[in-house]
Amino acid sequence: MEKGETRNQKLESANSKLETRNSARPRKIAILKIEEAMTVTLKLKPEVEAGLLTQAQASGMTLEEYLLSMVEGAVLLKAQESSSAEERAAAFEAWSAGHRPTPILSDYAVSREAMYEGRDD
Repeated sequence: MEKGETRNQKLESANSKLETRNSARPRKIAILKIEEAMTVTLKLKPEVEAGLLTQAQASGMTLEEYLLSMVEGAVLLKAQESSSAEERAAAFEAWSAGHRPTPILSDYAVSREAMYEGRDD
């Protein structure tokens, strides 16, 4: 980064170079690792905070992790609208890698019989 060049200018310059270099080829997603993180302060109503905290705990996450996953999910959804199937699949894999692992369900657990078990015919 040149002296006085902002982070956005650096990103625009890098993306411009990529677009110029790849103009004859299909477009690829450029992922640049940015060392800086943005800090955002939210002023939430107590009931909103309590609801978010409940949802975070139910997901096994801290409030910060939960909010970050929500924001990332919203960004991924927007990016999907203009992405190819391969790009959407890669984005989904990256998103899902950030979640806690869950146990594998048995065949019976996902069977029709198990779903309707205990219901009267």
